[in-house]
Formats: sequence, structure tokens, C-alpha cells
Amino acid sequence: MKGKRKGRFYPLVFILGLLILGMFLWGRWALSPRGGDFPKKIFVVSRGEGLWSIARKLEEQGLVKDKFWFLALVYYYRLENKIQAGSFRFSPDMSPKEIAFSLTKGRLDKWITIIEGWRREQIGEKLEKELGIPLEEFLAASKGKEGYLFPDSYLFPLKSTPSLIVAKMEENFQKKAMPVVRLNSQLTPQQIVILASLVEREARDFSDRRLVAGILIKRWRHHWPLQVDATIQYIKANITQGKEGWWPKVTSQDLQLSSPFNTYLYRGLPPAPICNPSLQAIRAVVEAPTDTPYWFYLSDKKGKVHFAVTHEEHLANIKRFLQGGEED
Repeated sequence: MKGKRKGRFYPLVFILGLLILGMFLWGRWALSPRGGDFPKKIFVVSRGEGLWSIARKLEEQGLVKDKFWFLALVYYYRLENKIQAGSFRFSPDMSPKEIAFSLTKGRLDKWITIIEGWRREQIGEKLEKELGIPLEEFLAASKGKEGYLFPDSYLFPLKSTPSLIVAKMEENFQKKAMPVVRLNSQLTPQQIVILASLVEREARDFSDRRLVAGILIKRWRHHWPLQVDATIQYIKANITQGKEGWWPKVTSQDLQLSSPFNTYLYRGLPPAPICNPSLQAIRAVVEAPTDTPYWFYLSDKKGKVHFAVTHEEHLANIKRFLQGGEED
């Protein structure tokens, strides 16, 4: 009996040995350089992209031989939380280990998100922090471009110049925003962007933004003052150079600030956009309903917009929602 058991044991050992040898040879092959005569490749890791997706793309692009072994290597060296978003230059003679470590430090550019409704100054501060571009250089390069620096996530080279960044953002505006702008033939592109910059700062929800845009257009066409608080914030921040924030709190005294952007003192549209609006805000202006009964609106402390037909209703809303009265 013992001899029979021992005889059965040897084949199992042999099979196990073959499996171990096979795994060893497979791993050795998988973790060796891909090789080949193709030139260096640019490999892009998107913001928030998962490790499995990165490994799969590396295999599909012929940069590693096996995604599973690449993943095992990443976890073995504890690199899973160190991989950066951006673009990388890899050559065929790089091993999976070299590629894995390069993904943690060797990027050529960086993903930067420009928030909807930011002023040029806010964009410049973000670029100064992330790319080391002096704020004054960006402001000089983007002078006169307010409203057309399209908010989006960009993959900027680490050695970007201000003019390159401005050109890329303007190109993105032409690609994504202009097709929507052209849908409205009653307003000029400049008028649409100016109105969208006001709407961006005045309302959050798309349905509210459409109604606010409609009210502003009606007021403008009937030669009413627009009375947009965001324009007062814009003026005040210009005066203080952002020391109280780029969108500071507005007081009753601020409504008398002398500036063509003051929509309380001067009728008509401001001379230029006050921020860089989102595509949604631009759509809201393009689709703005002007046949509603509303002529007034306000945003309460929670950001909810309340509309009114008459000035008396508007005053009641001010008392209720802004002066400590009952809130919904």
C-alpha cells in the first residue's frame, strides 16, 4: 500500500514542478522588455484612470507583454497609489519594471482642471501653482481673452508657455462652444458670451440659468438696468486685487462703485465678460425663454433662485429669503 501511495505521489510532484517552471518561464518572458524596432511612444494616463485600464492599454499598445504580470509587479513594489496622470515617453527596450517606476515620476505634462466661472486671475493662480508660470505673464498673454478661456480639463506640457496655454484654451472654445453659440442668430457671439458669464455667476441649475438669462435679455432689450451682483463683485475684486477673494461679498455701498461694469448704475451689457462661462451657461443664453412673466430674480443663502413678476413680489422675496425671514 505504501509503495502504491508513493508511486502516485511522484507524478503529482512532477506536474507541480512543471507548473512552477512554466510560471517561472512565463514571468521571465512577461517581465522582459517588449523589444522591437518601433520608435518611442507617448502613453497617456487620464485623470482618475484605474490601474487595470492602464495595464490593459500598455498591453494593447505593445509596451508590455502581459497586463497581469505588470499588475503583479506594480503591487509587489507598492506603486499602485503613486502612478501619476499625464503623458509619458516609453521606448521598446524598457522593461515593465522601468515603465512602472516611470509612471510614478517621468510624466511629460500634467492634467489641470480649469473651473467653470473662474476669472483670468483665478486661472493664472492655478497655473502658477501647478506649472510654475508667473501670474503676471499669464495675465499679459490672456489680456482681452476673458470669457474665451474655456473651462475644461487640459493636459498641459510641464514646460508650457502662457501663450501656448491661452491658444489651447481658445481653440477648445472654438471647438466646443462656438457650435452652440451659432445656434442663436439674434445675438452676436460677444453678447452671448457676456450674458453667459453673468448667468454662470448668478445661478447654478440649468433650468434656473435659462430663466435668469431670459430675464437679463428682456431687461437689456427694454433698457432696464440689469442689476447683476456678480458685476459688482467683479469690480470690487479689481479694486482690491483679490485680497477679499475674487468674488467678494457685496454691500449696499458697493452698488455705487464707478465702473462701466456696474450694471446698477449703467444700462446695457457690461463691456466684456466677467468670467469664463461653462458650456451649460452658454446653452442657457442660447435657449433663454424671453416670454415668461418674470422680470426679477434673486438667489437665497442656499443658492436657490426665486423669481418674481412684479417689483413688489421681488421686495417680498428679498425680505423673506435675504433679510432673515422664512426660507424654504
